[in-house]
Amino acid sequence: MSLTIRALLTSLALFATLVLSAQTSPYDVKVGNPLRKIILNTIRTPSEAELGQKVEFLVSNVRAKGNWVFINGMLQQPGGAAIDLNKMVDSGYLEAAQAGVFDHNFQALLQKKKGKWVILERALGCTDVCWLAWMEKKGVPKSVFPD
Repeated sequence: MSLTIRALLTSLALFATLVLSAQTSPYDVKVGNPLRKIILNTIRTPSEAELGQKVEFLVSNVRAKGNWVFINGMLQQPGGAAIDLNKMVDSGYLEAAQAGVFDHNFQALLQKKKGKWVILERALGCTDVCWLAWMEKKGVPKSVFPD
């Protein structure tokens, strides 16, 4: 085998190893990563519909592994104003807000299916850690959730 072919095969093997390890290792999806914008826009539409207003996400965590992503943080209106609890459309969220048990947070679990990110679980305003049950329920890698 010639030296050029051997070097090419070695390079291909290294590349394949890097690709496979990238798919199996969890990573934080940082600001500027296009995946972050896709995930935020995916959860934005139903969140705005339920809350009856535009929302801005203050992200605490976006963690991905393979075809799984977990995201959480705080909700606010664009520009920093608090969510207007009186504009809520979803009756469950409105009742929680009126009872004083709506925190301004969000969390979501998404999975990529057929090339598209799909929301498997999403919660707004939890007063507890809503995503704990998601770890078991969906077979998702536990490493995408916060420590």
